[in-house]
Amino acid sequence: ARLLRRGDVSPDHVLALESSAQAAEVGRRRGVPMITADLGDVRRTPLPRPPDVVSMLDVLEHLPDPVATLRDLHAIAREGAHLLVLVPALQALWSRWDERLGHQRRYDRPLLRAQLEAGGWRVCSLRYLFAPLVLPALLRERLIGRRALAATQFQRVPAPLNRLLTAAFVAETWLPAPPFGTTLAALAVRAQ
Repeated sequence: ARLLRRGDVSPDHVLALESSAQAAEVGRRRGVPMITADLGDVRRTPLPRPPDVVSMLDVLEHLPDPVATLRDLHAIAREGAHLLVLVPALQALWSRWDERLGHQRRYDRPLLRAQLEAGGWRVCSLRYLFAPLVLPALLRERLIGRRALAATQFQRVPAPLNRLLTAAFVAETWLPAPPFGTTLAALAVRAQ
């Protein structure tokens, strides 16, 4: 919606696929062209044109068979299309938070690379993000266990801490890729 409002992309070049009718309606109210359909039906969903870019932000970890979905997306994407993926990282960070959010897994570089390649995508880049949050994420499970934190709600962060974390995340983009993080990002291109 932000890219559309700023004019960075044309509404003719944006289409969101959402399985939840409620979430699709939120997207429509924000001006995003939406199709209400399940990812499992993507090959049978009529699209105005093959996608040039597919983004899957916090999606793969919810799927029982992510490779099948990646193959389906490969089948409908145009030649040379790009795929942007964000997933929760590091199985060591697995917690009740993941269970309650319906995650099937957390990822590391080899697992995400293997799934993308098995789905027909050539990996261009894999990078961990949010390294400063790894220690708090490790502590979160203990705090949830003691009922000091809710199992599925994000905790409010005081403004000064939020500014500090924001600065750390911005700095992280200018530094060499960290060897760990709470999120793993991938950029891939549709292989032949």
